[in-house]
Amino acid sequence: MGIEKIDLYQVHGLEYESELEAITAEDGALAAVRDARDEGLVDHIGLTSHGDPDLIKAAIERIDDLETVMFPLNPVVAAKGDAEHDYEGVLELAEEHDVGTLGIKAFAKGPWPPESERYEEDRPFANWYEPVARPDEIRERFDFAAARGLTSVVSPGDPKLVSMVLDAADRYDGMDEATQRSVVEAARHDDSPVPEQLHH
Repeated sequence: MGIEKIDLYQVHGLEYESELEAITAEDGALAAVRDARDEGLVDHIGLTSHGDPDLIKAAIERIDDLETVMFPLNPVVAAKGDAEHDYEGVLELAEEHDVGTLGIKAFAKGPWPPESERYEEDRPFANWYEPVARPDEIRERFDFAAARGLTSVVSPGDPKLVSMVLDAADRYDGMDEATQRSVVEAARHDDSPVPEQLHH
């Protein structure tokens, strides 16, 4: 790739306890990434998941050199208010452990309607979830995610949305708690963009 080192290598897609056991085993993935870090090939180590928040918390507690976690944070999952969607708890624990937080799916509206599941080429955006797409919606979602205290709000995957996200970031000047609560309340009945099967 024409690079000398990777700034941040994230073990991707943690879903099950057995995977956390395998990753953290003596000969697991983390051992290999640590070796690469010792050789100067990797600078920082992270983890990504849109699965069970309790499992992400367990990883934060168990991996003492973990520097970032990447997980979903948006008004839809915040509105669910149950353990399966407690990514706010992940954010709080990560902050306690001085672990950087990268928020994904900030711009997710919900899952694509069932009729579009089979026709991905007909979707207007390349995201695997249906995103919000108007500049005002993008800005509200960015402001919400940034105001929660994330280290970074990760942009959506479709290039057509990125310029609106960058514009929202340029304009960001905070979001008060009352507005955050109203944004969460407005999303209370929306379908979660986080796949339910990942919570078993």
